[in-house]
Amino acid sequence: MSEIDTGQNDAQRSARIPLRDREVSDCSSERSVDLVIRLDRQGRIEFVSDDAAQLLRVRVSELTGRTLSEIILTSELIDSLHKGVDKAARLGEHFGSEVAFKGPGNEQRLISWRFIPETNGKGEIVAVLVIGRDMTDRQIATQALQKSEARFKLAMLTSQDGIWDWNVKTDEVYYSPGYSAMLGYVESEIGRTAEFWMESIHAEDRAFVLDANADCIEGRCDTFEVEYRMRTKSGEWRWILGRGRVVSRDDSGRAVRLIGTHADITPRKQSEDALRESELRFREIFENMGNGAAIYEPVNDGEDFIFKDINPAGARIGGLEREQHIGRSVQEVYPGVKELGLFDVLRKVHRDGVPQWHPMSAYEDQRLTIWVENYVCRLPSGEVVTVYDDITERKRAEEALEKRLVALTQPLGDIGGLTFDELFNLEDIQKLQDEFAQATGVASIITRIDGTPITKPSNFCRLCRDIILETELGRANCRRSNATIENSNIDGPTIRLCLSGGLWDAGAEIKVGGRHIANWFIGQVRDESQTEKQMREYAREIGADEEAIVEAFREVPVMSREQFEHVAQALFTFADQLSNMAFQNVQQARFITERKQAEQQREELEAQLRHSQKMEAVGQLAGGIAHDFNNILTAILGNVELGMDIVRDELGEDHMVARSMLQIEEVAQRASALTRQLLTFSRRDITKPETLNLNEVLANLDKMLRRLITENISLKALTEPHLQFVRADAGQIEQVIVNLVVNAVHAMPDGGCLTLETQNVLLDENYESKHAEAKTGPHVLLAVSDTGHGIEPETLERIFEPFFTTKGPDKGTGLGLATVHGIVKRSGGHLMVYSEISRGSSFKVYLPAVKSVTEENATPIRSALISQGYETILLCEDDEAVRELIAQSLGGAGYQVIHANNGEEGLKASEKHSGPIDLLITDVVMPDINGRLLAQRLRTKRPDLPTLFISGYTANVIVHHGVLDRDVQFLEKPFTRQQLLEKVRNVLDQV
Repeated sequence: MSEIDTGQNDAQRSARIPLRDREVSDCSSERSVDLVIRLDRQGRIEFVSDDAAQLLRVRVSELTGRTLSEIILTSELIDSLHKGVDKAARLGEHFGSEVAFKGPGNEQRLISWRFIPETNGKGEIVAVLVIGRDMTDRQIATQALQKSEARFKLAMLTSQDGIWDWNVKTDEVYYSPGYSAMLGYVESEIGRTAEFWMESIHAEDRAFVLDANADCIEGRCDTFEVEYRMRTKSGEWRWILGRGRVVSRDDSGRAVRLIGTHADITPRKQSEDALRESELRFREIFENMGNGAAIYEPVNDGEDFIFKDINPAGARIGGLEREQHIGRSVQEVYPGVKELGLFDVLRKVHRDGVPQWHPMSAYEDQRLTIWVENYVCRLPSGEVVTVYDDITERKRAEEALEKRLVALTQPLGDIGGLTFDELFNLEDIQKLQDEFAQATGVASIITRIDGTPITKPSNFCRLCRDIILETELGRANCRRSNATIENSNIDGPTIRLCLSGGLWDAGAEIKVGGRHIANWFIGQVRDESQTEKQMREYAREIGADEEAIVEAFREVPVMSREQFEHVAQALFTFADQLSNMAFQNVQQARFITERKQAEQQREELEAQLRHSQKMEAVGQLAGGIAHDFNNILTAILGNVELGMDIVRDELGEDHMVARSMLQIEEVAQRASALTRQLLTFSRRDITKPETLNLNEVLANLDKMLRRLITENISLKALTEPHLQFVRADAGQIEQVIVNLVVNAVHAMPDGGCLTLETQNVLLDENYESKHAEAKTGPHVLLAVSDTGHGIEPETLERIFEPFFTTKGPDKGTGLGLATVHGIVKRSGGHLMVYSEISRGSSFKVYLPAVKSVTEENATPIRSALISQGYETILLCEDDEAVRELIAQSLGGAGYQVIHANNGEEGLKASEKHSGPIDLLITDVVMPDINGRLLAQRLRTKRPDLPTLFISGYTANVIVHHGVLDRDVQFLEKPFTRQQLLEKVRNVLDQV
């Protein structure tokens, strides 16, 4: 380009300018053209567009007349422009290239260049036009499109839903792999047209599905969503949720391309159908069930309940329409619900979700009085449901039956107020009376002995009913006539003419147990000899209308005396049968009552036995836990004691480690006390019984007990002066009293009265039969009573269970009353509790009385000094930690210790040791041979071998009924090193 001629004439220049302007105009008219540069033959810039100047980061005025080399550009851009311009100028051909460089703002740009040589009329190259297009945005869009298409293809391949793309003009459809798999096909089997889809639609669904597509295609909507059935390859019908959207339309607005998805919603539709069927079934049951049922919505966390629904039976029971319930508060519709107790049940079921049965109870308000039973449960939705029944009639029948049974069970010789209607079903008696009157043609009625009717009149004639009884004198004559007939004959019926009208009357008594309870009357038939003249005279006598009496008299049946006597005899027989039936009813009722009483007594005894077995099982568990825990505590206490000696010598008693070890020892001692309570409850601890006077025990405890109670509680002691003695462990009896007093104090947080009482009592066989743990004979009663809040019945059943407590987690272990129960039972007594809510409780301890005071053999208390020893000791202990601790303690005191981890090892160690063995220390309970059996077998070869038994409990292996044999040496776990060494020295010194 250095050879480009600049000495051109004006004509040539003017001929060149249109070409330049035309090129620039043409290029600038293209939307993608951003950059235009024109270079002359010498490579100087003649023209540059604003966009090009901006790209080159210089002003247009600064570019004109300069060469490309004079402009500061990136090496990539300079190199690309130089090469293109040089080729175009030198070869006279168009060239194109692309170059990437950093533009303004240091952003990466991509430019596409075209280099166009300009020639004059002679074909000489006079300039080069450089046209650039910024392709950056197009490249970004292309890359984004490629990524989008890749993601789309990946979604098509992996989606379980079917994806489709429909070219409406060509009817070409792309179906994703998931689409064909959803219907059980492979891709090649379904083709690439919409025909497959249309033919697979269920005939009943095809029309509305195609209509939805047509609406989108014709421009009436842009999207559609339909649910319909499609046939799979196997012929099964699956429910499909089809969604579609228009992607593009032609100039007329008709859709050209649609895309969409198909989802298999068969499981959802099946669930909806099942739910619909379930709801329909529930609704049918709900509407047609004979019991009342109501659904409530809780309000304010169960503070109230709103009726959501109620069935026809429920509305009928409540005496209101369904519309009068819905949306209203249960307390508004039934204001007596709180007094019924049902409201508390509703609230409890709402909160804990456990169904509750609310038994037979009376509901009453100003509008309604009924007896109901309710079953209450909570739905998963949180709504509460009650199913209830109106049992008013049943309750009335039960009350009548109960009244009747109570009367029937009275002794036959003294039946008190027993009445006819308490002995018979009046409906049956009325039917019998009506049929008797109808068959014989006589009037009939059963009355009480005072003449008041029991049954309704049968076959009464108009003469007596409507005329004679309507006059005062006629009624008086009837009463006198009945009174005369009541004095009946026990051997047959009483027959006579009625004093009111002269008609035939007869009567018979009904008795039970020799007592007259009712009369059965018949009559209102006339003798054939009786005349109308006599009736007119009687009409005038009582002041009745003569003609009316005569007319009614003619309607009265005529019966001879002989015939009436036969009827009366039948009446007497029936009355006698009723008397016999009454007697049998009384006998049967008595039998049923006695049988029920026997069954009830048996159930009570079985319940007592189950409770006793339950407490025994819990006791065994508690004892086992305490035994294992005592082994752990023995190791803890022993090692703490050993460690303390070292810490005191090396660090001093005030050192932090020493204080920490003291805290460990204190906690372990508390745990030891807790296990002792468990052992006491399980009756597996060791007791030292002595003869006690409970009055003296109470007197010794008086000061301590008064410190236990608060100022607002008064303490009363009511003791019997000549109280009998009992045999028990004094310390444990004190523990019983203290535990019961503490329990009573907790029951009276607002104050009250605490009473301690002793009495001599005699328990008889009747008492023993009702209390499984009681024994007949003289006992001493110790009662601890309070005026506190009382104990709930459900709590009362569990108060003696270990670890059961109604106190907070930091206020009680639940072992106090369990310990009391264990001590009392261990002492041969039993414990009873009486309690009423808001009125207080009374715990009564019954201990067997002893006839005389026996002196106890006192055991001298040994000095607390720890003696050294040199003897040989055989140690058998299956717990490794306890065994090592004992061996270390004994060895440190100078003893020679032979180790054995069980009974078999102990026997072998004894055989191997040729020298003397001075003492056997053995655990009571070991997995193979227990301690007692081990000692017996060792004494066959070492007859003078003394034994020290150690254990967390004895399980009757070493003790009998919990009482230690006098010649048995025993050390209870957990024990300290000092206690161990003192006991060992004591045993060895006694040999």
